[in-house]
Amino acid sequence: MINVTHPFRSNAAQSHIADAVAEDVLDTISSILEHCGPFADPQTRFNGLSVLHKIGKTMALSTDDTLGRKVQGRFESDSSLVDGMKEIINSMTPDAVRVIIEDNSSPNALWPKLQEL
Repeated sequence: MINVTHPFRSNAAQSHIADAVAEDVLDTISSILEHCGPFADPQTRFNGLSVLHKIGKTMALSTDDTLGRKVQGRFESDSSLVDGMKEIINSMTPDAVRVIIEDNSSPNALWPKLQEL
């Protein structure tokens, strides 16, 4: 929702929905973490980290309008996104983490993307 439907709304309307959008983001983070728990497949965890990265990047780049700035401001004091990434990484085996860190050359390499946030 943060980068799909809001550009056509007024600044006041964007400000009004910012809290709801931020809550949707928090719900999405929670859902991802539920799927990436201790019994999750390594690929599921990789996918979860990838999606959390995309959420973070979307928020970081969404400064051109009221909604983006408001949602971004909400997450300046909320560490849910970073904590979620850490939780997934901490549930991975050392070998799985090493594979992610050592893959710097493929277009799908995740570690460089995580570091950019």
